[in-house]
Amino acid sequence: LQPSLALMQLATSDRVFLVDLSRDDMRGPVSSLLEMLFSSERPLLIGFAFQNDLRELGRSPWAEISRHPKGLCDLQQLVGRPQDGLSKLAECTLGAPLCKAEQRSYW
Repeated sequence: LQPSLALMQLATSDRVFLVDLSRDDMRGPVSSLLEMLFSSERPLLIGFAFQNDLRELGRSPWAEISRHPKGLCDLQQLVGRPQDGLSKLAECTLGAPLCKAEQRSYW
């Protein structure tokens, strides 16, 4: 059984959204959202290790939309240390690693 995308997390400066990708009625809205997010020439999305997310999107109903995204700022590539994880980046930048005590799954 091939795992599939089930959840997408998006955040703005003051809100966090969790989108249930397994619902059939979300395909259209998610397509519209991804088209808008991936079509901006200037960085609109900030993330870490986007290649993992793009690989998973490439196996999803949104594969075509995510094939050539624009407007991404990948912090892992920006700092030039692809071997380091997000917790290490936080530690180097902020002086403390991320606490993963509450993490319950691999995102």
